[in-house]
Amino acid sequence: GGLMLDSCSWSHQWTTLQDITTTTVRYTPAPILHFVPEPVQNSTVKPEGPVGKFNAPLYITTPDARHGAPHVPNFIIDVQLPSDQPPEHWIHLGACLLCHPPTMAKIR
Repeated sequence: GGLMLDSCSWSHQWTTLQDITTTTVRYTPAPILHFVPEPVQNSTVKPEGPVGKFNAPLYITTPDARHGAPHVPNFIIDVQLPSDQPPEHWIHLGACLLCHPPTMAKIR
């Protein structure tokens, strides 16, 4: 178990997001995350994220896996992850974090 990355992977060597190098894998294990909550008024996180960071949305599951319950909330929180690519790169790929990927068949 644990969180999974959708449409990207994690480089343990560089501690940053990276592109998936194969077309047969869509979901990869996310790094271990430690959440430190802070009050919104003291938050330094901007919606678009600072340079070198990507605010990855964390979802319960992918929107296409929820066809039977589209009215149930799916988004949980944005998680700031290190990146050497601009946020637009990951947004274009549809990169996100998932609690439950729809299938375990194509997980690295």
